Amino acid sequence: MVTKDGYYIRVKPMMISRNRIKASQKQEMRAQARDIIIKFGATNTWVEMQKASLDGTLETQIREAVSKIQPVRDVMIRRTQLIQSGVEVSDGPTLEEIISQEEEDKKAEPSEQEGDLAETMAEAVEDVVDEIKEAATEVVGELKIGSGTTAVDAAVEGAIEVAEEVVEAVKEVAEAVKEEVSEVIGGDSDTDYNSMTVAELKALLKEAGKPVSGKKAELIERLKE
Repeated sequence: MVTKDGYYIRVKPMMISRNRIKASQKQEMRAQARDIIIKFGATNTWVEMQKASLDGTLETQIREAVSKIQPVRDVMIRRTQLIQSGVEVSDGPTLEEIISQEEEDKKAEPSEQEGDLAETMAEAVEDVVDEIKEAATEVVGELKIGSGTTAVDAAVEGAIEVAEEVVEAVKEVAEAVKEEVSEVIGGDSDTDYNSMTVAELKALLKEAGKPVSGKKAELIERLKE
């Protein structure tokens, strides 16, 4: 987006739902969050945008909007990145042109999206681990445990070791997910829908959140969209 005072920025929000949700609900929630962020950025300065990201104002607006679709556990602005300052809003590219260009870049570089997925999962778990370590350290300080090995020492060290193992496990899962996504992206154009049964085609459409009614030819065309 381009802010009111001409700063071209990228905002990366993250929403965590309370329960499993449909693909169509995910898409609608992302669209709602995107519209709120773009409108807020277009009517506020870069400094105001930063302030709203830090004090939770923007997150609250997103939470209120998307909760009407599906209750969420948490909403956070994961990252705010300054791309360019001094953008001429009147003479520069339109918002639609910027969005269109970004979508083309995403299609040309799917590996970057896959990397973001793995990075997001790893960062989220590492944050939890940091909190566990901090809490464990506070416990040790409050109990005034010495350098000698005690049952509490062992418990604290064990908790930290488990937390670190969780990080490594999640990183491995994230990499596996990234590889699967890469295979799906790379294989979409070669998928032989004609050889599939109507039931299989409907299953794919249902997973994608698309209508499942119609003849086989119509189902195939819908999958190719």
